[in-house]
Formats: sequence, structure tokens, C-alpha cells
Amino acid sequence: MGHATRLGDYDSAVTHGLGERLSRFALAVALIVLGLIVLGEAYAVSVGQPLSLFSTWGGAAQLFLLFSAALTAVCARCASPSLVRAVDLGFPLAAGGAVTLALWGASEVVAPDLVALLVMTLVLLARAALVPSSASTSVGIGLLAFAPTVAATAKGFGVASELAGDVDAFRVLFAALWSVGAVAVAAMCSHVVYDLRARVSSALRLGPYSPVRLLGEGGVGRVYEAKHVRLHRPAAIKLLRGDLVSERALDRFEQEVQITARLQHPHTVSIYDYGRTATGTLFYVMELIDGMSLDDLVTRHGPLPSARVTFLLQQAVGALAEAHAQGLVHRDVKPSNIMVGARAGLGDWVTVVDFGLAHPVRGEVAAAVMGTPHFLAPEIIEGSQPVSAAADLYAVGVTAYFALTGGFPFEGTTIPAVCAGHLLGAVEPPSARVAHPIDPALEQIVLRCLAKDPADRPESADALLASLAQAQRRAWDHERAHAWWVEHAPPRPAPLPPPEPAPACPWSGRRPALALPG
Repeated sequence: MGHATRLGDYDSAVTHGLGERLSRFALAVALIVLGLIVLGEAYAVSVGQPLSLFSTWGGAAQLFLLFSAALTAVCARCASPSLVRAVDLGFPLAAGGAVTLALWGASEVVAPDLVALLVMTLVLLARAALVPSSASTSVGIGLLAFAPTVAATAKGFGVASELAGDVDAFRVLFAALWSVGAVAVAAMCSHVVYDLRARVSSALRLGPYSPVRLLGEGGVGRVYEAKHVRLHRPAAIKLLRGDLVSERALDRFEQEVQITARLQHPHTVSIYDYGRTATGTLFYVMELIDGMSLDDLVTRHGPLPSARVTFLLQQAVGALAEAHAQGLVHRDVKPSNIMVGARAGLGDWVTVVDFGLAHPVRGEVAAAVMGTPHFLAPEIIEGSQPVSAAADLYAVGVTAYFALTGGFPFEGTTIPAVCAGHLLGAVEPPSARVAHPIDPALEQIVLRCLAKDPADRPESADALLASLAQAQRRAWDHERAHAWWVEHAPPRPAPLPPPEPAPACPWSGRRPALALPG
């Protein structure tokens, strides 16, 4: 059964970016009005007439210019879909009324109706290009926008009294026909832009998930915020660059994503789905985490106190312990893969992400060295042993060192220099790098994790977890962490709009896919 299209119907993904597009539209209208003011004043100067900035029409034009400029700023920051829709429906009508009043109040304009028709045509074409919407919505908005001009022409505003009645009738008929033609052209332009965006979105859709915005980009892929098109559940999607992944890595990818999806630890990222796009690009879908990475946390707020670092490490190591028990090695433990946030009122909730799913393998060691050399265990650099749980624990030590000091155990301007430090350098205790006190028990745990010989590190993640539990003095907990997050939490992004049925496109005979947000 078809869906009845109403004025103001929007695809929900289009609505998500409508505020920014309306901001651009308002800016375009402001520039059009500014151009009219400049042309009017230039004409007045050329014929020796006084400037009309303080006349009735000049004042109306200036007020609408300020109104358009204000909407440009407001729409760019507006997160209310209902308010954005109201602006989209009302702004063109306001533009039509303002242009009509301004032009009919200008005595020097010989044919205000014709000038108004041209100006409103530009306004509608600007909307069609900048604010994609269904053709039926564009038709309704266009007719409303032209209504003041046609009404003013029918009333005879600005038409010389000596003109014959048939001339007046012709002007009204011309205004009506021009309006209908301009609305039809604008509606066709809207349909073309709307349909093209729908086609692009359909090509980019990953199963039932549709991308919303880019969250980040790394060496092997991109991460997008996305939503399930039916459940409207937010998620994160990671796209892997196929040119950096070997066939052997593709096979391992499928095995590991299946294992990761079975992990039940509360501090392990939840995997929802995985697959390949029509072009062969690998992707996997995971939960969208509200918070920031440990890397961002330390970079923005400085080194963390020992009690807090211990509290965070316990959660991360617990997730690693479950993975190791199932034969899964993370391979890329680092602060940017440890997400910290708040969940259900619990502050400092840790979620470990990227369980080896995006390892850029062509040569196992070479690719890893090109990735994150600060976190590589010595045996991996030497190539003497395969990646193992002991390498994960070494990376945990580096991560803890970074959280405590804001730096790495081995610094260097080149990859070989950093690797040489891992192989041969002595680790400077964290307490020697910073002025604030560091818990001695935690420091010893970190130094054990950073041992050159895997045999000298904690024998397992469970053993490391037990040591951390002994070091934790309950000086930091979820309640204290929650208070910190209330004070320091980053701004939350605008919520996704509620799901709505997509309007039918009149000329295509089908419903569009979700539009690509832009």
C-alpha cells in the first residue's frame, strides 16, 4: 500500500542534517537580499535619487536581511527536528512576503511584480539545490512562497491606474503562470537532488545500517556513526581498507569477529554484525560508545591518579582475560582502543574495542611496526615469537605508563629508535617522570608488564587482574567517577531523529533509500 505524502514529509536521515542545509539556504537568501539592496542603492546613485536605505522598502529589506542572517546561525545549531521543519516551511513564505512588501514599497521600481517573480524564482532554486526534499514538499513550499507576489499583483499594488483592465488581467495571469512554472522547475530540481542522494546512500548502506557521520579515520579504515534503518538503534561501523588486508587476513578476520561476538565480558565491545559491501570492502558493526578514548582522556586532562588508573586497568584487563581464555589475542592494546565513559549512571565505564579485527596484515611484524610501535613487545619486534597474550600484557604496561605519566616508556623521533628502546632500553620508573605521587604497588605491576622477557611478566591476564585487585585501595570507584564525568563529560551529539516513513517520489514510482547525511 502506498504512503500518502504530506507537506513537510521528510526522510528521517534527511531531517538529521536539515538544520545545516537550511542554514546554507538562509545564507543564500541573505546574499540575494543583500544583492538587491546594493543594486537598488547603485541605481539611486546613478540617477541622482536619494538613498533608500531608510525608506519603507529599504527598511523591510534590511530587516529581512538580518532575519536571514540570524536563521543562518540558529539553524546550524538547532537540534529540534520539529523546529527545523517549521523553519523550512515558513522561511520561503516569509521571504515571499518580505520581497513583495519591499518591492511594492519602492516607487522607483517600475514593475515590482516582475522583479519579485525573478527574486522568488532564485530563492526556490536555491532551496532546491541546498535543501533536498521530496518533490511534493517542494511544490507545497513553492506555492506558499509565490502566494504573496501573485496576491499583490491581483490587488493591483504598484500598477499604474491608467493601465487598461486587460493589461492588469494579463499581469495577474502572467504572475500565476510564471509561479507555477518556477515551482515545477524547482520541484524537478529537488527530485533530482533528492533521488541522487538516495542512490548514493543506497550504495553506501551496509546491510540494514545506514551511515550518519564520520567519527574517525585510521591507517586501515574509517569509523562511522550509523543507525539501524528499522530498529533505529545507533551503532558504529568500521570499514576496512581491502588494499591493506591480505587474503590470509580476511580469513582470520571472519574467525576473530565470530569469536569476539561470543565474548560476554561487560567491558568488551559488543559486535552486532559483519560482512562485505558490494565493492568487497570489509566492515563490522559494533556498539556506539558514549565517552572518549583513554588517549583523549589523558591528552585533554593530563596524567591520571594511581587509584583511577588501577580502577580503569582492572576493567580492561578483565576483558582481555576472557578473550585470552578463548584463544583470542587483542594484538592492538593501546589507549585509543580503550574507551572510557559513563553507562547507566556508572562513571569510568571501560570498553575495550578492536580485538585484532583491523590488524593490517601483509607481513605480521612489518605491518604492526608501521602501526603502533610504542606498544610493541620486544619479541614481536625481533620476530622470534608469534603474537601472544604476553604481548597484550606488555601493551597494557605501556598503556598504564601513558595514563600515569602522559608519555611512553621509550620515546623517539623514528620507529627504529622506539623499537631499539623496547629491545635494549631500561624503563624509567613512572614516579621518576612526574611530580605527583604514584602508588608503589601499581608502579611495580607496570614495570613487571614491561619486562623484556615474556616469562618475567605476569603469567596471565587473570594473574595481572589479581595483582591490580590487591593494589586497589578503593580510593576510586564508579560513584566518584560519575561525579567527575558530570563535570567534565564532552558535549553530547544531537540525538538521531525518530524513524519516519520515507515519502514516495512522485516521478520515480518508488520510495527513496535513506539520504546520505551531508
